[in-house]
Amino acid sequence: VYTYNTPCGPTSGGTQAYLVTLKVTDNNGCKVSFTMTHNVQCPNVAYNTAVAPVWAQVCGNSDALGAVEPGETWNVTISLINSGPVDATNVLATLTADQGGGAISVMNNPVNFGTITKTGGTKTGTYLVRVDMGHVCFFNVAYNVVNVSSTEQPFADNMSAFTKPVGVFLDENETVNQNG
Repeated sequence: VYTYNTPCGPTSGGTQAYLVTLKVTDNNGCKVSFTMTHNVQCPNVAYNTAVAPVWAQVCGNSDALGAVEPGETWNVTISLINSGPVDATNVLATLTADQGGGAISVMNNPVNFGTITKTGGTKTGTYLVRVDMGHVCFFNVAYNVVNVSSTEQPFADNMSAFTKPVGVFLDENETVNQNG
């Protein structure tokens, strides 16, 4: 019995076929060769676009207007999905902000999603996001779900997975001091 490890690749979710050739020489010098296809099943984990991220303010002014403002800290819960034919174990993922010039920090990277079951299984994970006090520009920030991996393999990055308004956002009870 010969055992070998055929790894799953970074974008190889599903079943991957490998040709395996076994060459044998007996004690009399006779040679025999066998070729067969070996199918390896791999998980396929990605950001779950069917489930919107859930934002919950941890600290800030609780204005409930939907924007993440300077100095605030928020939890954002996202969902990952495994569309592969086998479970993905010990799934880790990192959240990054594509904009903000370093003013947006994700405090608890990477998040461990545990095991995500096969064929459409999902799991959620929560990140702690903080915006520096000096960040005053208002725009939609794109968030990336990157460095997604499991015990079995790494997976493709999910760039611009979702967006969220970030910056100074005034409601009817707030004003901007234009005199500095």
